[in-house]
Amino acid sequence: MDQTTMMLFTIGFVLLSTGVRSQRPEIVNEILPEVKPVGGIGRLNCTVVNLSLRMQVVWNFPSRHMVISENKDIQVLNKKIDGRWKYEVIRTENLLRTTFKLVISHLTEEDSGTYNCYVKMETVDYEYWPIKKGQLTVQVPPTIRPGSTSTVVEVEKGEDVNLTCSATGIPSPNITWTRADGGTLPTGGALSRGHILHLPNINENDRGIYRCVADNNVAPPAEHKAQVLVFFKPSARPVETSVGQAENKLFDATVACIVSGHPKPDLQWSMKTNQGIQTINDDEKHLIHKKISEMLKDGEWWYSLTILNVQANDYTDYICTASNIYGQSQAEIELFSTIECQGALCPSLGTLNMATCTRPLTWTMLLTVIGLLRLIMLWR
Repeated sequence: MDQTTMMLFTIGFVLLSTGVRSQRPEIVNEILPEVKPVGGIGRLNCTVVNLSLRMQVVWNFPSRHMVISENKDIQVLNKKIDGRWKYEVIRTENLLRTTFKLVISHLTEEDSGTYNCYVKMETVDYEYWPIKKGQLTVQVPPTIRPGSTSTVVEVEKGEDVNLTCSATGIPSPNITWTRADGGTLPTGGALSRGHILHLPNINENDRGIYRCVADNNVAPPAEHKAQVLVFFKPSARPVETSVGQAENKLFDATVACIVSGHPKPDLQWSMKTNQGIQTINDDEKHLIHKKISEMLKDGEWWYSLTILNVQANDYTDYICTASNIYGQSQAEIELFSTIECQGALCPSLGTLNMATCTRPLTWTMLLTVIGLLRLIMLWR
């Protein structure tokens, strides 16, 4: 073989080798990550060049040990929901490039993870198969974990308390704490970040409802309320320190006090008399009620005492006494005499609408009104 022939042979061999190598399949471009909400549709593109008929493009999901497809053929159990398959592979070609788009519908949290696209080559060991990874993130709204989240916490004064709020979601949610009434946290400020809220050296002013909110920008955020109960001696305060009412069989008077404490205090009404302190019960003369009011804070109760048909001997100081195992507290309200009826339930002679009076209409009351009207006519 002469030198010229040898050179031609070498050139041909190099060209042939280059051609063979140029036919090796390759996955071009990165598989762009996909972020979709629960219930949405995820799409991952795998583009291959130099794909021959004896090769197959495979999508698999390693975390679930699942081969999803080979070329366009779905290899897993595939369900059709609302007219759309759970898994689809769409094949498109553009010159020498072939794209296999994996479409996953009705996304759930379990669909999140890394997906592999690789080219299966029969004559090549699998370690040398072209492969690229694609990431699918399924956004999941936050959910509070009840078992590891504080609900009701009872604590002695001076102790430290940790309130815990645990939540799941994709991406991982951020946790914030506030007081449900909008007040300042015992740690200072209106808001605290983190799944643990530390309340040091707690006292009765720290009792109440604390709210944790878990948010990961996937609607809706999750919310949970934890109640802190602090053991303490009762406190009683009057709604009004004095109440006036005219002496008349038609008129009633109501005194009230607000009490707090934990455990919940027992309440007893009493009045001052010439013989000393007299206990008051719910009877024909007195009506005792527990009232709901927007004025109340958490752990407060509103109690009222109505004195029916106020008479001269009813003008005195009324006492509400709140007591529990930690002690007791009292509040006094004075009932004093006035010339005219006091309060919204007083009768109106101008309309003769006696239905607004606190007592039922009687013949005596009607005759009294008629007599007053006659006097008025004579004066005119």
